[in-house]
Amino acid sequence: MITSRENARVKQVCAYQSKKKERDRDGVFVAEGWRLVSEAPPEALAEVYVSASFRVRASSEEQRFLEQNAAVVTDVSDAVFAKMSAVKTPQGILAVVKRREQDAPGLRQAQPADDSGTLSSSKGPSAPVLILDGIQDSGNLGTIFRSAEAAGVSHILMSADCADIYNPKVVRATMGSIFRIPFSQTEDLPAEIRALREGPGVRVFAAMLDQQARAYHTIDMTERPVGFVIGNEANGIRAEVAEACDDRVYIPMAGKNESLNAAVSASVLLFEAARQRASCSTP
Repeated sequence: MITSRENARVKQVCAYQSKKKERDRDGVFVAEGWRLVSEAPPEALAEVYVSASFRVRASSEEQRFLEQNAAVVTDVSDAVFAKMSAVKTPQGILAVVKRREQDAPGLRQAQPADDSGTLSSSKGPSAPVLILDGIQDSGNLGTIFRSAEAAGVSHILMSADCADIYNPKVVRATMGSIFRIPFSQTEDLPAEIRALREGPGVRVFAAMLDQQARAYHTIDMTERPVGFVIGNEANGIRAEVAEACDDRVYIPMAGKNESLNAAVSASVLLFEAARQRASCSTP
Protein backbone atom coordinates (compact mmCIF):
# COMPACT_ATOMS: atom_id res chain seq x y z
CA MET A 1 0.00 0.00 0.00
CA ILE A 2 1.22 3.49 -0.87
CA THR A 3 1.07 5.76 2.19
CA SER A 4 3.27 8.67 1.11
CA ARG A 5 1.73 11.64 -0.67
CA GLU A 6 5.19 12.29 -2.15
CA ASN A 7 5.32 8.93 -3.94
CA ALA A 8 6.35 9.32 -7.61
CA ARG A 9 3.33 7.40 -8.90
CA VAL A 10 1.00 9.54 -6.82
CA LYS A 11 2.57 12.70 -8.21
CA GLN A 12 2.25 11.36 -11.76
CA VAL A 13 -1.46 10.68 -11.37
CA CYS A 14 -1.91 14.20 -9.99
CA ALA A 15 -0.11 15.51 -13.08
CA TYR A 16 -2.44 13.55 -15.35
CA GLN A 17 -5.40 15.06 -13.53
CA SER A 18 -4.24 18.64 -13.94
CA LYS A 19 -1.99 18.87 -17.01
CA LYS A 20 -3.02 18.21 -20.60
CA LYS A 21 0.59 17.99 -21.77
CA GLU A 22 1.22 15.14 -19.33
CA ARG A 23 -1.82 13.23 -20.57
CA ASP A 24 -0.91 13.87 -24.20
CA ARG A 25 2.71 12.83 -23.69
CA ASP A 26 1.80 9.43 -22.29
CA GLY A 27 -1.40 8.88 -24.24
CA VAL A 28 -3.55 8.35 -21.15
CA PHE A 29 -6.32 9.97 -19.12
CA VAL A 30 -7.84 9.50 -15.69
CA ALA A 31 -11.24 7.89 -15.13
CA GLU A 32 -12.47 8.40 -11.57
CA GLY A 33 -15.35 6.71 -9.79
CA TRP A 34 -16.65 3.15 -9.85
CA ARG A 35 -18.92 3.58 -12.87
CA LEU A 36 -16.25 5.00 -15.16
CA VAL A 37 -13.53 2.61 -14.02
CA SER A 38 -15.76 -0.45 -14.35
CA GLU A 39 -16.89 0.58 -17.84
CA ALA A 40 -13.38 1.15 -19.20
CA PRO A 41 -12.22 -1.61 -21.57
CA PRO A 42 -10.10 -4.02 -19.48
CA GLU A 43 -7.24 -3.87 -21.96
CA ALA A 44 -7.13 -0.08 -21.59
CA LEU A 45 -6.58 -0.12 -17.83
CA ALA A 46 -2.96 0.89 -17.27
CA GLU A 47 -3.24 1.45 -13.52
CA VAL A 48 -6.06 1.24 -10.98
CA TYR A 49 -5.84 2.86 -7.54
CA VAL A 50 -8.16 2.09 -4.63
CA SER A 51 -8.31 3.67 -1.20
CA ALA A 52 -8.15 1.65 1.98
CA SER A 53 -11.76 2.49 2.80
CA PHE A 54 -12.94 1.47 -0.68
CA ARG A 55 -11.26 -1.90 -0.26
CA VAL A 56 -13.04 -2.45 3.06
CA ARG A 57 -16.53 -1.54 1.86
CA ALA A 58 -16.27 -2.97 -1.68
CA SER A 59 -19.34 -4.84 -2.88
CA SER A 60 -19.07 -8.34 -4.29
CA GLU A 61 -19.08 -6.88 -7.82
CA GLU A 62 -16.33 -4.43 -6.94
CA GLN A 63 -14.30 -7.17 -5.25
CA ARG A 64 -14.52 -9.33 -8.36
CA PHE A 65 -13.33 -6.41 -10.47
CA LEU A 66 -10.32 -5.86 -8.19
CA GLU A 67 -9.47 -9.56 -8.26
CA GLN A 68 -9.78 -9.80 -12.04
CA ASN A 69 -7.55 -6.76 -12.51
CA ALA A 70 -5.17 -7.46 -9.63
CA ALA A 71 -2.13 -7.05 -11.87
CA VAL A 72 -2.80 -3.32 -12.29
CA VAL A 73 -4.46 -2.54 -8.94
CA THR A 74 -2.57 -0.59 -6.28
CA ASP A 75 -3.90 0.15 -2.80
CA VAL A 76 -3.30 3.58 -1.29
CA SER A 77 -4.19 5.20 2.00
CA ASP A 78 -7.28 7.40 2.19
CA ALA A 79 -5.07 10.47 2.59
CA VAL A 80 -3.06 9.60 -0.51
CA PHE A 81 -6.21 8.93 -2.53
CA ALA A 82 -7.60 12.32 -1.48
CA LYS A 83 -4.48 13.91 -2.97
CA MET A 84 -4.85 11.95 -6.23
CA SER A 85 -8.56 12.63 -6.61
CA ALA A 86 -10.00 15.53 -8.63
CA VAL A 87 -13.37 15.56 -6.87
CA LYS A 88 -14.49 16.91 -3.51
CA THR A 89 -16.00 13.63 -2.32
CA PRO A 90 -13.89 10.78 -3.77
CA GLN A 91 -15.43 7.35 -4.20
CA GLY A 92 -12.07 5.75 -3.60
CA ILE A 93 -11.29 4.29 -7.01
CA LEU A 94 -9.68 5.74 -10.13
CA ALA A 95 -7.84 4.44 -13.15
CA VAL A 96 -5.19 5.63 -15.55
CA VAL A 97 -6.64 4.63 -18.91
CA LYS A 98 -4.82 4.19 -22.21
CA ARG A 99 -6.36 6.20 -25.02
CA ARG A 100 -7.71 4.26 -27.93
CA GLU A 101 -6.56 5.10 -31.40
CA GLN A 102 -8.90 7.73 -32.77
CA ASP A 103 -11.15 6.67 -35.61
CA ALA A 104 -10.66 8.22 -39.02
CA PRO A 105 -12.88 11.33 -39.10
CA GLY A 106 -14.14 10.77 -42.64
CA LEU A 107 -17.06 8.44 -41.86
CA ARG A 108 -18.58 8.28 -45.32
CA GLN A 109 -20.68 5.21 -44.59
CA ALA A 110 -21.92 5.69 -41.03
CA GLN A 111 -23.81 2.74 -39.59
CA PRO A 112 -26.41 2.67 -36.81
CA ALA A 113 -24.77 2.55 -33.41
CA ASP A 114 -27.15 0.00 -31.91
CA ASP A 115 -29.17 -2.47 -33.94
CA SER A 116 -31.15 -3.59 -30.90
CA GLY A 117 -32.48 -0.20 -29.76
CA THR A 118 -35.76 1.43 -30.67
CA LEU A 119 -33.96 4.56 -31.87
CA SER A 120 -31.63 2.80 -34.29
CA SER A 121 -32.10 -0.03 -36.73
CA SER A 122 -30.03 -1.67 -39.45
CA LYS A 123 -33.19 -1.52 -41.59
CA GLY A 124 -33.35 2.25 -41.46
CA PRO A 125 -31.08 4.99 -42.75
CA SER A 126 -27.57 5.37 -41.39
CA ALA A 127 -26.97 6.99 -38.02
CA PRO A 128 -26.00 10.66 -37.98
CA VAL A 129 -22.61 12.24 -37.51
CA LEU A 130 -22.21 15.02 -34.96
CA ILE A 131 -19.71 17.79 -35.70
CA LEU A 132 -18.50 20.19 -33.00
CA ASP A 133 -16.95 23.54 -33.85
CA GLY A 134 -15.09 25.07 -30.92
CA ILE A 135 -17.16 23.73 -28.01
CA GLN A 136 -15.36 25.05 -24.93
CA ASP A 137 -17.41 24.18 -21.88
CA SER A 138 -16.37 20.90 -20.26
CA GLY A 139 -19.87 20.11 -19.03
CA ASN A 140 -21.35 20.80 -22.46
CA LEU A 141 -18.86 18.53 -24.20
CA GLY A 142 -19.42 15.67 -21.79
CA THR A 143 -23.20 16.03 -21.97
CA ILE A 144 -23.05 16.13 -25.77
CA PHE A 145 -21.22 12.79 -25.75
CA ARG A 146 -23.91 11.28 -23.52
CA SER A 147 -26.73 12.56 -25.72
CA ALA A 148 -24.94 11.46 -28.87
CA GLU A 149 -24.61 7.91 -27.61
CA ALA A 150 -28.23 7.83 -26.47
CA ALA A 151 -29.42 9.06 -29.88
CA GLY A 152 -27.38 6.48 -31.78
CA VAL A 153 -24.77 8.79 -33.33
CA SER A 154 -22.15 6.96 -35.36
CA HIS A 155 -19.27 9.39 -34.86
CA ILE A 156 -18.35 12.71 -33.25
CA LEU A 157 -15.96 14.91 -35.19
CA MET A 158 -14.44 17.82 -33.25
CA SER A 159 -12.40 20.82 -34.29
CA ALA A 160 -8.95 21.00 -32.72
CA ASP A 161 -9.96 23.95 -30.54
CA CYS A 162 -12.73 22.11 -28.71
CA ALA A 163 -12.26 21.52 -24.99
CA ASP A 164 -9.93 18.64 -24.16
CA ILE A 165 -12.03 15.49 -24.27
CA TYR A 166 -9.57 13.89 -21.83
CA ASN A 167 -9.95 16.61 -19.20
CA PRO A 168 -11.16 14.85 -16.01
CA LYS A 169 -14.27 17.05 -15.88
CA VAL A 170 -15.22 16.12 -19.43
CA VAL A 171 -14.50 12.43 -18.85
CA ARG A 172 -16.77 12.41 -15.80
CA ALA A 173 -19.50 14.30 -17.65
CA THR A 174 -19.57 11.68 -20.44
CA MET A 175 -20.70 9.07 -17.88
CA GLY A 176 -18.82 6.38 -19.80
CA SER A 177 -19.82 7.41 -23.33
CA ILE A 178 -16.18 8.26 -24.02
CA PHE A 179 -15.48 4.52 -24.03
CA ARG A 180 -18.24 3.62 -26.46
CA ILE A 181 -18.75 6.30 -29.10
CA PRO A 182 -16.21 6.81 -31.92
CA PHE A 183 -14.72 10.30 -32.05
CA SER A 184 -11.86 12.19 -33.64
CA GLN A 185 -10.41 15.68 -33.92
CA THR A 186 -9.24 17.59 -36.95
CA GLU A 187 -7.20 20.71 -37.65
CA ASP A 188 -9.26 21.43 -40.77
CA LEU A 189 -12.96 21.05 -40.01
CA PRO A 190 -14.25 22.57 -43.27
CA ALA A 191 -12.16 20.10 -45.30
CA GLU A 192 -13.49 17.15 -43.30
CA ILE A 193 -17.05 18.34 -43.76
CA ARG A 194 -16.55 18.60 -47.51
CA ALA A 195 -15.08 15.09 -47.50
CA LEU A 196 -18.08 13.75 -45.58
CA ARG A 197 -20.37 15.17 -48.25
CA GLU A 198 -18.57 13.49 -51.16
CA GLY A 199 -20.09 10.65 -53.15
CA PRO A 200 -23.25 9.21 -51.60
CA GLY A 201 -22.08 11.17 -48.57
CA VAL A 202 -23.54 12.83 -45.55
CA ARG A 203 -25.94 15.75 -45.76
CA VAL A 204 -24.46 18.25 -43.30
CA PHE A 205 -26.54 20.92 -41.56
CA ALA A 206 -25.11 23.88 -39.66
CA ALA A 207 -27.23 24.66 -36.59
CA MET A 208 -27.57 28.43 -36.65
CA LEU A 209 -30.03 31.29 -36.77
CA ASP A 210 -30.15 33.10 -40.08
CA GLN A 211 -32.62 33.76 -42.87
CA GLN A 212 -31.47 30.73 -44.86
CA ALA A 213 -31.97 28.26 -42.01
CA ARG A 214 -34.78 25.71 -42.08
CA ALA A 215 -36.82 24.59 -39.08
CA TYR A 216 -35.43 21.24 -37.99
CA HIS A 217 -38.80 19.44 -37.93
CA THR A 218 -39.45 20.24 -41.60
CA ILE A 219 -36.36 18.39 -42.83
CA ASP A 220 -36.43 14.80 -44.07
CA MET A 221 -33.50 13.20 -42.28
CA THR A 222 -34.00 9.76 -43.80
CA GLU A 223 -33.11 10.32 -47.45
CA ARG A 224 -29.36 10.30 -46.74
CA PRO A 225 -27.14 10.08 -43.68
CA VAL A 226 -27.15 13.44 -41.92
CA GLY A 227 -24.62 15.41 -39.92
CA PHE A 228 -25.20 18.35 -37.60
CA VAL A 229 -22.67 21.05 -36.76
CA ILE A 230 -22.95 22.62 -33.30
CA GLY A 231 -20.94 25.79 -32.77
CA ASN A 232 -19.06 27.55 -30.01
CA GLU A 233 -21.19 28.60 -27.03
CA ALA A 234 -20.41 32.30 -27.42
CA ASN A 235 -19.66 32.78 -31.12
CA GLY A 236 -21.55 30.00 -32.87
CA ILE A 237 -20.29 28.31 -36.02
CA ARG A 238 -17.41 29.90 -37.89
CA ALA A 239 -18.30 31.27 -41.33
CA GLU A 240 -15.89 28.95 -43.16
CA VAL A 241 -17.40 25.94 -41.40
CA ALA A 242 -20.96 26.99 -42.22
CA GLU A 243 -20.01 27.53 -45.87
CA ALA A 244 -18.73 23.94 -46.07
CA CYS A 245 -22.16 22.57 -45.08
CA ASP A 246 -25.11 21.64 -47.31
CA ASP A 247 -27.72 23.65 -45.48
CA ARG A 248 -28.60 25.45 -42.25
CA VAL A 249 -31.07 24.39 -39.60
CA TYR A 250 -32.64 26.10 -36.59
CA ILE A 251 -34.83 25.11 -33.66
CA PRO A 252 -37.99 27.26 -33.36
CA MET A 253 -38.44 28.65 -29.85
CA ALA A 254 -41.17 30.40 -27.90
CA GLY A 255 -40.42 33.27 -25.55
CA LYS A 256 -37.54 35.71 -25.84
CA ASN A 257 -34.60 33.30 -25.79
CA GLU A 258 -32.31 33.78 -28.75
CA SER A 259 -30.54 30.44 -28.49
CA LEU A 260 -30.33 27.16 -26.62
CA ASN A 261 -27.43 25.63 -24.74
CA ALA A 262 -25.11 23.78 -27.14
CA ALA A 263 -25.77 20.41 -25.51
CA VAL A 264 -29.53 20.98 -25.59
CA SER A 265 -29.44 21.98 -29.25
CA ALA A 266 -27.44 18.90 -30.16
CA SER A 267 -29.87 16.69 -28.23
CA VAL A 268 -32.95 18.14 -29.94
CA LEU A 269 -31.52 17.66 -33.43
CA LEU A 270 -30.09 14.20 -32.78
CA PHE A 271 -33.25 12.81 -31.24
CA GLU A 272 -35.34 14.15 -34.11
CA ALA A 273 -33.03 12.28 -36.49
CA ALA A 274 -33.38 9.20 -34.26
CA ARG A 275 -37.18 9.52 -34.25
CA GLN A 276 -37.27 9.72 -38.03
CA ARG A 277 -34.95 6.73 -38.39
CA ALA A 278 -37.10 4.68 -36.02
CA SER A 279 -40.26 5.64 -37.93
CA CYS A 280 -38.62 4.74 -41.21
CA SER A 281 -37.60 1.28 -39.98
CA THR A 282 -40.97 0.42 -38.40
CA PRO A 283 -42.74 -2.26 -40.49
